[in-house]
Amino acid sequence: MAGLGLWVGWVGFAWRSWQRSPVGHLHWDAQATVDAEHPRKGIWRWRSDAYREGAPLLRLELALDLQDRVLLRLRNPDAAGSWVWVERMSDPPRWGDFRRALMAAHS
Repeated sequence: MAGLGLWVGWVGFAWRSWQRSPVGHLHWDAQATVDAEHPRKGIWRWRSDAYREGAPLLRLELALDLQDRVLLRLRNPDAAGSWVWVERMSDPPRWGDFRRALMAAHS
C-alpha cells in the first residue's frame, strides 16, 4: 500500500510539474554572443510571453533524449536554471534542424 501511495504521489508531482513547465520557443542565433565575458559565437535564446525579445542562454544542457522529445536544462547569464521539454509535435518540419543545432552545440 505504501508503494502505491508513493507511486501516486510521484505521478501527481510529475503531472503538476509538467503542467507548470515554461512554454516558449528556443532559437539558435549563430551570429550573437552572450557578452564580453562569454565571447563564443552563437547562442541559444528563449522566447516566451515573459521574454518577447529572447533571453540569451549561457548554457543549454541535454538531460534526456527520447528522439521525439528532449529534456533540457536552460541556464541564463544570471545562473538561473529551468527545465523544459521540447517535443517534435510542436513543430515537426523543423525537428531535424533543431536536433542538428542541439547536437552541434554540444560537440
